[in-house]
Amino acid sequence: MKFQTIFAGVAAFGVVASGFAQYDQDDRYERRNRNQNWGRNRDRVDRGEVRVRVNGTRVDFPGQGAILENDRVLVPLRGVFEQLGADVRWDRESNTVTATRGRRDIVLRLDRPRAQVNGRAMRLDQPAQVINGRALVPLRFLSESLGATVDWNATNLTVNIASRDRDLDRE
Repeated sequence: MKFQTIFAGVAAFGVVASGFAQYDQDDRYERRNRNQNWGRNRDRVDRGEVRVRVNGTRVDFPGQGAILENDRVLVPLRGVFEQLGADVRWDRESNTVTATRGRRDIVLRLDRPRAQVNGRAMRLDQPAQVINGRALVPLRFLSESLGATVDWNATNLTVNIASRDRDLDRE
């Protein structure tokens, strides 16, 4: 009887453990495939083929295009945000970007891991930075903070941003 109880416990543990092993194996497979797909697109990213669209209209960035840094898209300061209807200011002295749209104010300093959204501190996955003499800012964070929705298409390296203008007037 004692042997059967021990055997049943060991068998149950084996079933549970094999489920975890399968989950871990699936997760590694998914990460490996994601990294392989990324590797195929890396040369396209290096050539500046990351595209950005706001409400279906392509945004061009003369001189310095959008880049991927630590799996985050960074874009030159003005292009996208002015198309979203934001007033964008750059203070060279304090290295601070301020974007205002409706009742939303976003303030971020270059190379800092935090930003202010309506006075509230928010953590950034990727700080704003200067590349080739241009201030580049994290696209998703700033767009979503301004009330837009953001969708990334990894296959064709395109960021699609949809603005909700009417919602901002009431906020």
